[in-house]
Amino acid sequence: ISLAHIRMRWIRSRMIFRKWNVCSPLLLLFWFWSLQADPPGPPLLWNQFYTVVKADSDEEIRIIRDLHVLPGEMVHVGQDGEDNIFRMPVKYRQALSNGDYRLLGNPPFRYLDPEIDARAASNDLNVWMRGYKDTRIIENIAGQLERNFPDYVRVHIIGRTIEDRPIYALKISDNPELDENEPAFLFNGAHHGNEPLTVDYTFDLAYFLLYGHSAYPDEEGPVSRFYRESFLKQTNAVGTIHFRTERLQSILDNHEIWIVPAVNPDGLEVFWQKNAWAGRKNARDTTSPYGWNPRDGVDLNRNYPFKWASGDKDASSRDPGHLFYRGRGSASEPETQAMIRLAERERFAFSLTYHCYATKILIPYTAESSLSPIPNPAERLGRDLADEGISNRPDREFISVKNLYPVDGTDQDWLFFQFGTMAFIVEGSYLTPGYEPYGRLSVQGVRPISLKAFDLFDQGPTLSIQVNNADGLPLEAHINIREYGFYEGERYTTNPQNGRFDFVLLEGGQFEVEISRDGYQTQIRKVECRAGICPLSLKLTPVRS
Repeated sequence: ISLAHIRMRWIRSRMIFRKWNVCSPLLLLFWFWSLQADPPGPPLLWNQFYTVVKADSDEEIRIIRDLHVLPGEMVHVGQDGEDNIFRMPVKYRQALSNGDYRLLGNPPFRYLDPEIDARAASNDLNVWMRGYKDTRIIENIAGQLERNFPDYVRVHIIGRTIEDRPIYALKISDNPELDENEPAFLFNGAHHGNEPLTVDYTFDLAYFLLYGHSAYPDEEGPVSRFYRESFLKQTNAVGTIHFRTERLQSILDNHEIWIVPAVNPDGLEVFWQKNAWAGRKNARDTTSPYGWNPRDGVDLNRNYPFKWASGDKDASSRDPGHLFYRGRGSASEPETQAMIRLAERERFAFSLTYHCYATKILIPYTAESSLSPIPNPAERLGRDLADEGISNRPDREFISVKNLYPVDGTDQDWLFFQFGTMAFIVEGSYLTPGYEPYGRLSVQGVRPISLKAFDLFDQGPTLSIQVNNADGLPLEAHINIREYGFYEGERYTTNPQNGRFDFVLLEGGQFEVEISRDGYQTQIRKVECRAGICPLSLKLTPVRS
């Protein structure tokens, strides 16, 4: 039995017993029992669950008769002219192939999840939350959360896609209509539209922060539920019941949280409506013939300016049909531009970008040709994030790494380079499994990573620098922490909107901070920062001519 297997069994046992509030000796007994069997290979993708076949009425009869299909196993999911389309369990795939039936190798995901239309037509937030989400449900959830929590949520459209779809963002804070001088956090999903679980990672976090509990009814045990309902119940001005702890309330009161559920809604729509293997890239028409082709599009996570087209032939491609096509120029795509505008305005202190399904935390810089700072706080933070993740897979656990393979032009690296954002890619544990239980388990396992981001910032050590001019107005100024070496031309500045700059340190100590701006007298301040958020506030005065 591998060490990874032992640790995973321990984590799973701990989750089960935490839910039911069972004592430690029984936990140990259950853990030893669970080690007796080797872990099975996890079902990660839709094609490990289902196969899709097109059949006319005669073929349908033959399939049922010759393959001895049980009632309910041949689910009608669509129609193509005179032919019907059926979803069947994967166990029939080989027999269907041997019988020369018309298997659909790359069906749209709506054939794999035919309940999507019923979910989208529902008026129940919990129905939307407990299943995969398309662009309709994204809009539904965003709007409902804003209506249920008008004192904490504002929905923004931060840009529009190639096909003119809105890119929604939720701002969550105690005064969402104001631009408060608080650390800003970014959580975003679906840079790649064929990774639908990443949308769930974002909305699960939003729901948990606002309601104080999960949208999944069986997640907590009876003791935890009794405590929550007895001691944490609150009702807001519009009658929404929630159960926030002091920590969750503190997160809402002291951070500006931005959640972008789907950076690439066009790709998500392709995934649902046209091809479950497509949708990674956006909807730009990049290949012949004119009109949509499965190879069309730009990979948005190769389109950001930092190290765009770095020269590493394996990191991205100039081929418009390639899976990693980087676009005609850096930040050429409207979706990328929308995220850049948001980041330039908010200057995020922390960012988590969700992907699937390597079960890893990627730390900046991920581009092979780039030199990370020394020391690099992201290394510690990445390990701490990974320690919180629960993969709910028997074959692997979360770990932190530099990258999975050569990359360039990623949002994570650009955020770190441009603003000093502690930016991480969170690779979830599944891709497109059956939502129950595997998709849900993946979502539940990522949530602790997301919540840990707030703890890592607040517990620090974190430098929080405020620079104003002599009149007390915010000033954009260059910040240089002399104990840190940067080798990619990084030039971090305070946010011109509020004069703020936040930077999480590797470890506590004494630091010399140089603050400068052309036309102003440079200041050097010594700061002791051992833990928590360490404020440094100052005013720059103009140079006398």
